[in-house]
Amino acid sequence: MNNINSGWRSGILEKIQGRLMKVYLLARRFRKHIKDLKNIPRTPRCGLSKQETIINKH
Repeated sequence: MNNINSGWRSGILEKIQGRLMKVYLLARRFRKHIKDLKNIPRTPRCGLSKQETIINKH
């Protein structure tokens, strides 16, 4: 019984870790977009609309 239980638990932990990695990678990608957005005011208005469409597609 104990072996089955520990195997089941480690499987759940692996799933949670995988999910956390996905969230982490998404957060990193999103942070890059935020940096891009902060740099936008120096660029012309048309650059902003292009950036917005890129973000909306994701």
